[in-house]
Amino acid sequence: MTVWISDEALGLWSAARRTTLGGQPRYSDLAIELCLTLGVVFKQPLRQTQGLMRGIARILGVEIAVSDFSTLSRRGNGLILQTSPRADSHATIHLVVDSTGLKIFGEGAPSADCFAIACRAADGAYDGEPTSDLLAARFGSMIEVTIPPPKTAILSANAGQDPTARDCHIAAIAARGRMAWQKASGYNQRSRGETLMGRWKGIIGPKLKARTFGNQKTEAKIGVRVLNRMTGLGRPSFERTA
Repeated sequence: MTVWISDEALGLWSAARRTTLGGQPRYSDLAIELCLTLGVVFKQPLRQTQGLMRGIARILGVEIAVSDFSTLSRRGNGLILQTSPRADSHATIHLVVDSTGLKIFGEGAPSADCFAIACRAADGAYDGEPTSDLLAARFGSMIEVTIPPPKTAILSANAGQDPTARDCHIAAIAARGRMAWQKASGYNQRSRGETLMGRWKGIIGPKLKARTFGNQKTEAKIGVRVLNRMTGLGRPSFERTA
């Protein structure tokens, strides 16, 4: 394993002194994020991550304090990660909803506050009025909901005068076939979400190690950053030479 630590990272390792009342933090968010990232990449519990980072610091001969595993757990809950700005901040967001299949400890379902969402695609398990009504109440009636109805689906009572989005999907499938509907409606984009989750399980692992929901969110965000970094490193760069 080859490790590079820049002088800038070393300078930002310790937390800035607090200007208000309270205890003084010892480690910066950068230090906590780096340790947690190592744990995600090498699939290690926090205690082993602590030992790995201390071994790296000792081999490199750098004078940095490495947090213990309990501090990593406490600081990971609600850790704010710096995000890269979107290339086009005005572009609409297409949100794909599917079960991840990741195993977690405890109970509870994740939630998220989303914005500028033009389309939601979900698998057939979400078909039905409760889902459509919830999306309309949350994001407005103009949102495009793309959920495949089952083969036994029938039109609503007012389909002739006031068809719902589900009625339109049923009619399109009956007229052109399910495969043609999937291509025309953009539903095939959902398969990309399934492919990405397959990459997650193959590279990051089939479960989240964190036990609390706050730490699980941080672990998931770090996992996404790791996959994006790997994708970026493997993406070719084209440059005109003549």
